[in-house]
Amino acid sequence: MDQSGVLLWVKSEPFIVGALQVPPPSKFSLHYLRKIATYVRTRATEGAYPRLSWSTWRHIACGKLQLAKELAWLYFEIFDNLSVRTPEERLEWSEILSSCTTEDEVEKQRSQLSVDTLQFLLFLYIQQFNKISLRTSLIGEEWPSPRSRPQSPSLTERTSCHSKVSIISCKGNASPSLKSMCNEARHCRV
Repeated sequence: MDQSGVLLWVKSEPFIVGALQVPPPSKFSLHYLRKIATYVRTRATEGAYPRLSWSTWRHIACGKLQLAKELAWLYFEIFDNLSVRTPEERLEWSEILSSCTTEDEVEKQRSQLSVDTLQFLLFLYIQQFNKISLRTSLIGEEWPSPRSRPQSPSLTERTSCHSKVSIISCKGNASPSLKSMCNEARHCRV
């Protein structure tokens, strides 16, 4: 067996539970995540690397990425919930938060949390999986999608379903040509 490659065993939970079913902020692109990685490495003494604290993430998310504080907390909390903890630790954390009477007390407790920085950045990157493209939702999406194809075929060429698999959404008010493509795609045998 060739030992030159890298093998990964990816946990499914971040993809199943952790990827929110909403379009991610545009600032979760690879370009911005690289900038965040560089930024947190320079702020290692301030609680940003190798463990990212809630207060540092709040500063990055709200100040630099212009996210709402609640959305920043949602991403942080979901990722934190994916980490391995005993039921007793989770119960203790819930009791601590429920005993807080003011927002300042809640923030003080949240500020004690930290997550692995690089894993969290990967978690933010997988949020791109639910990115919705209006163009692909209108004309369908081919699978597999060869990248070397010179140009996209017209809608009439896409109706030939014997040579490729088409994934087409026919919800709502679709045009007559799109509806006929959907009907043909339903009757295709691959």
